Amino acid sequence: MGTSPRPDVLVVVPDDPAGASLAAGLSDRLAGVAAVTTVRADGLAQGLRRADVVLTPPLAADLARLVAGSGVRTVLDLRGTSPLGTAAARDAAIAWLDVADHTIVVGDRERDVWLGVMMSRRLITVERYDDDPSLRAVIDALPDPSQTAEPFVRLLTAARPPRPRWQRSRVARRLRTAGLTRRIPR
Repeated sequence: MGTSPRPDVLVVVPDDPAGASLAAGLSDRLAGVAAVTTVRADGLAQGLRRADVVLTPPLAADLARLVAGSGVRTVLDLRGTSPLGTAAARDAAIAWLDVADHTIVVGDRERDVWLGVMMSRRLITVERYDDDPSLRAVIDALPDPSQTAEPFVRLLTAARPPRPRWQRSRVARRLRTAGLTRRIPR
């Protein structure tokens, strides 16, 4: 990973022309505050070697596992991605949600939908909500990041959020204490 005071940001450019132009505009906006490198999906593995942060749309699920294994902070760009879209697009987005440190969407309605998806996947825990009731550190609405880079600068320079995971034994203990169940099978 880079050691410069400016983070090394790897922007993954989607294959479609609209996504490529959006990524190019975003790279231009971030150039003053970060060392920006753009790559296509096939160059992701090499780009991860020196990156501090990767900004990516939801690509194939195997690439999500690659990024997760790298330890690089991941900002998932879900702008324009719907959980109600095609099964392949939805499954890719959900795979990326599991590894993302931060997620960005277009507006508050889209944010609410994706928050519901994240809660159903148990990616939002009580501890995470207690630390940040607005959950803006987890998922935020950024209508047009090509207009301003400030929200991205905050994401790039903020401390990495803790990644709490759902723990079966803890939930089972709470349910038993409340008398709702005797035992949850493993």
